[in-house]
Amino acid sequence: MTEHRINTEYLKLLQEVFLLGKISLWRNRSGQKEGNILLVDPCLIGEFAASIPAIHDFIARHPGKAVDLMVTPACRPLAEKIRGVRQVFVTRSNYGREQTHDQTAGQAFDSYERTFVLRVSKESYELLGEIKTGALATSLPQLLPYTLHLLWSIVRGKVPRRWGEINFEMLGSTPRSFSFDEMFQFSAEEVEKTAHLPCMEMSGKKILIHVGTKWTMKRWSNDKWVALLRLIHAKYGRFQFIFVGGPEDKNDQEYIASRLGFETCSLVGEVDLAQLLLVIRMSDYMIGVDSGPRNIAHVADTRSVTILGPGPHMYMPPDSRDIALDKTRGRGVVQMFVASGAPFIERITSQEVYEAFLQLVKNDK
Repeated sequence: MTEHRINTEYLKLLQEVFLLGKISLWRNRSGQKEGNILLVDPCLIGEFAASIPAIHDFIARHPGKAVDLMVTPACRPLAEKIRGVRQVFVTRSNYGREQTHDQTAGQAFDSYERTFVLRVSKESYELLGEIKTGALATSLPQLLPYTLHLLWSIVRGKVPRRWGEINFEMLGSTPRSFSFDEMFQFSAEEVEKTAHLPCMEMSGKKILIHVGTKWTMKRWSNDKWVALLRLIHAKYGRFQFIFVGGPEDKNDQEYIASRLGFETCSLVGEVDLAQLLLVIRMSDYMIGVDSGPRNIAHVADTRSVTILGPGPHMYMPPDSRDIALDKTRGRGVVQMFVASGAPFIERITSQEVYEAFLQLVKNDK
């Protein structure tokens, strides 16, 4: 994995604010087909996972409407499992992590009575210019003050409002909680296929491990992962460790697994987000860094321990039984953008994460 010293991704939010401002000036786009609504939400995996309850709430509040989504290719399998979604279209995110345009070709958009733009990228902005829609609303009234709120939270060292809550406001509602079965719809065959994955057929409680993250200042060292898993194994010998993540996490997974002295299992790079959601749902616990899979654990209602790097910590667990460890006090603003010095996350010890996991298990009884 190529390491970068400058992290420009957080600055991309300012570019989104600019694009949303331009869209807000658009007028009726000639679409008047009653009953069709388009929600545009091309963002990273964790951001999209946090928005799912609000999207479900919107669909539930609009019975009889055909709701389509525009998301990134990686999020498409997950978006297709949200109850009430008719079609899912794809586009790049503003972060540009997607490698190809293959999945964006040949898409046939309908005509819409309303379009809600929650997030936007240059590519989705261009697509929106071609889509016929009547009323057009953006998240700018919520996103602009939230961006300022995030910056102020960093300065004050305070935890900001959760991103998931802001998505409810973007879609004209107030935060609510939903069960897994209310939000998602899987076939019996899909559930059975996941249950029969070799990693999922092992006996004993299952602990998912996710070590990967794009930004180096949010990485926890592999040797600390080794020490942590050895501690848990010594305490709960029958617990099964299952690694999850993308293909880019394979080297880290192999390094950690090769130094443990006991068997683990890996689904790294082997499941899409929809099946990962089921894997997390069928597992007992998850331990990971601040990343997309741990946000999926929140909607899967699977208890988790999160090892946090620099703030802002806008994806804090909505369930008080989950645990997040943070040595930045909500700050670490320099390390959000520049890879310099010893990462704050390295101040968190394996023993501290182990004790947090013991508390997680205790809270879950």
